[in-house]
Amino acid sequence: MCSFTPMSRGGDFEWVLHSDEAEDNSYVFIQATNTTNINDAAVLLSEVISFNQIKVKCLQFRAQLRSSLPTQPSLQLHIYSRDVSTSLRNEIETLKTFSLNKWTVYQVTFEVLSDFELFLESVYTGHSIGGLALDDISLKDNPCSPTTVSPSQTPSSLPATEPTQRCAGSTSCQLVQNRCAQQCDGIKDCTDGSDELNCVASTVSTSKSMSHVTNKQQSQSDESSDSWKLPVGLVLGALFGTVVTALIIVFIRRRRR
Repeated sequence: MCSFTPMSRGGDFEWVLHSDEAEDNSYVFIQATNTTNINDAAVLLSEVISFNQIKVKCLQFRAQLRSSLPTQPSLQLHIYSRDVSTSLRNEIETLKTFSLNKWTVYQVTFEVLSDFELFLESVYTGHSIGGLALDDISLKDNPCSPTTVSPSQTPSSLPATEPTQRCAGSTSCQLVQNRCAQQCDGIKDCTDGSDELNCVASTVSTSKSMSHVTNKQQSQSDESSDSWKLPVGLVLGALFGTVVTALIIVFIRRRRR
């Protein structure tokens, strides 16, 4: 926290240092009141951070919105990095939703190529008043771990532990341990068991289909067999009639003699 300096565009909308006697802790806080104008902004600016040849960084902090009303205060947090050599500013993330009256860990992954500064800019965007508190701001090398809250998640869906990896809809399943597992092999590899869903229904459907094909083939075979029975019967009948007629003629001739 000591490496960030509050900056304000004027007025009462600015970051201030607060103390929490119950937790024996200090944090920065910004308050939107009835006198705060829409688009008022205040910035926390970091010191210059030296580039250590590791491009990927993870910014992590705790945050919460504070309000006595059930509605969330109209506050957003814009996170930027600024290249010291070029003064170019890059927007890393914009957070629009936070937990209300509850500390939650947030983190964002970004990349840098040289020495840089970080900007944490709070902007008032509406008419719902309240405050935003930040604490335990830290910067680490390498991508953020998946065990905490990402900015895209809303407060109603904030997980307390690592989110479950969904596996359905694919022939393989990407698990937390980065291992692929086959679907419908009788083993529930996914934490939600989705790799074994719909397998029984699929088997039954296939069995019915195969049974239908077999019955159809048998029916066609029977029809083919029946179609041969008629001409064979006619031929045999005609042959039998010819033989009988010939025998009768021979018998009559012998009698006349």
